[in-house]
Amino acid sequence: MADIANTTVRLTVVNPKDEGNPYNEPKEFTFSDEGANVIYIGRAPGNSVVLDDRNVSGTHIRIIRHGSEFFLEDLNSSNGTHLNQSKIEPQVQKLLRSSDRIRIVNYVITFHEGFEAFQLQSSENTKQIALEMIQSVLDGANYVEKPPKLILMTGAMQGQMVELSDAYTEVRIGRDPHRCQFHIDDENISREHALVRRDWTGVFIRDLNSRNGVIVNGQRLERNAEARLNDRDEIVLGTYRLSFSDPEGAQIDDKIDDIFASEEAEPEKKGRTPISKPAAPPPSMPGMEPEPAPEVAEVSNEAEDLPPAPAAPGSGMDEAVPAPMSNFGRGDDEDGPPEPIIETGLTGKEKAIIAVVVGVSVSVVLVVMVLLFMS
Repeated sequence: MADIANTTVRLTVVNPKDEGNPYNEPKEFTFSDEGANVIYIGRAPGNSVVLDDRNVSGTHIRIIRHGSEFFLEDLNSSNGTHLNQSKIEPQVQKLLRSSDRIRIVNYVITFHEGFEAFQLQSSENTKQIALEMIQSVLDGANYVEKPPKLILMTGAMQGQMVELSDAYTEVRIGRDPHRCQFHIDDENISREHALVRRDWTGVFIRDLNSRNGVIVNGQRLERNAEARLNDRDEIVLGTYRLSFSDPEGAQIDDKIDDIFASEEAEPEKKGRTPISKPAAPPPSMPGMEPEPAPEVAEVSNEAEDLPPAPAAPGSGMDEAVPAPMSNFGRGDDEDGPPEPIIETGLTGKEKAIIAVVVGVSVSVVLVVMVLLFMS
């Protein structure tokens, strides 16, 4: 059975502003299997989705698939493209998630993938989706975690990725093929440029005293400093751009935030003291404080004297360098011991586990009811 969670895309296109436009009412386009690998949108008739508007470029954007991930790219259009209210740079691919909104002039395109890409419009389609959902639930018994991963977005190796699975809880990125699990053969990359590690608190990236530095979301790390990575973060190493993908981690963080928010909103109703969300542990090594940058010239781990690399597209290197991130993720309250936490009920982790179990159980019941109804 095909893995529809990774091979189906639905786009909803609407233009409510231009009177008489064919898209005044929403129209939907569904792409599956190989048809979802590359989706072109523009004014020209040969596009996957045609927007017959003089303000839209001939081929304005494309949605391209790398592995199980989908990316948006503006193809150097005349009037630009916005993703969730932010204008994207031309020819720079941006990681997409379900419910993302793409705006081209007055056209709004909503992106959905996987099960969210389906609309239950016919009984035949309903039955098929129910069967797929049952298969998904059964597969859950042999659930295999979808680990975080790094995806190379530029250069000849574009699309290459490495997962932070149980086999690789630490991944070194660099030019040395013997010591680096993610090997990038380029003179602008240091022999051991960066280290990405994963533990129970999250995923972190460290600059290994590289020559051309590590930039996360436009902020350059100090040498040997570490920063936490979140889903859809963008990393620049020399002239190379990478995207960090961790949708499951993002979902867990959202659930935990909801739990703590509910605890803080109604403490008296539950008859317990509000639970304070624990501060994230500092990304630096235990017991060590980052030292101020020396005034003398810094020493690289490179033996040869390589010239600095030109800035990668979207890296922000042509602007003033933002403040370093050596204290990234540290708690603000360091003046005294924390107040004791009084916990008389289920912990946040236990609640999250119960919520997942209940959600799966309800899904199974609903699927069985749909099948019984269809039969």
